[in-house]
Amino acid sequence: TIQAVAKMTDSNAHTHARIELAQALRDKKLEKAYRAINELHNYFRQMNELTHAKAKLGNETLELE
Repeated sequence: TIQAVAKMTDSNAHTHARIELAQALRDKKLEKAYRAINELHNYFRQMNELTHAKAKLGNETLELE
């Protein structure tokens, strides 16, 4: 899983990497949130407006440790 996440971030697939991480942590709520961000990204075709939401979810991920 770590190798998959590293590969995704190397190819700028950061949201997909976070989905993979949420799956590894077995956090369905976090996974669902990242999938929603990914859907919005696909709709808007940009991440600028979603950066703050993604950062907040990242902070929640770090709090799980």
